[in-house]
Amino acid sequence: MNTDGQRLSNDEELFAALGYEPIGITSPETLDAIEGDIDVAVVASFDPRLADELAARLRIAGITAPLLVAVPQPEFLGQVVQGGAVVRYPFQPANLAHALALSLIPNTPEGTSTHPRVSSNVTIVA
Repeated sequence: MNTDGQRLSNDEELFAALGYEPIGITSPETLDAIEGDIDVAVVASFDPRLADELAARLRIAGITAPLLVAVPQPEFLGQVVQGGAVVRYPFQPANLAHALALSLIPNTPEGTSTHPRVSSNVTIVA
């Protein structure tokens, strides 16, 4: 999710170039419109407080997919990124690809699997 429409469009293009199927939204209120499974939710914001708030709203909305939070200064994030990952924003393709690959590795009773999930729906929220 990204509240800046042009930046959201650019982010979606980057995700698509990496082989993902992004579903970009600009407001948490539009989460209900998403159909199908979400493999990873991405919150991208230049404001760490807004990123924290949006990540919390995703969890409150019942989104249980792995969470990837993107902010310019990850050290200023709060405590919301539980079970999630953090990447610097604006995105650098190699860093984003690595963070998404790690976010899509499922956990199994035997530990973390080395095989990423096949599907790749990514929701960008910020």
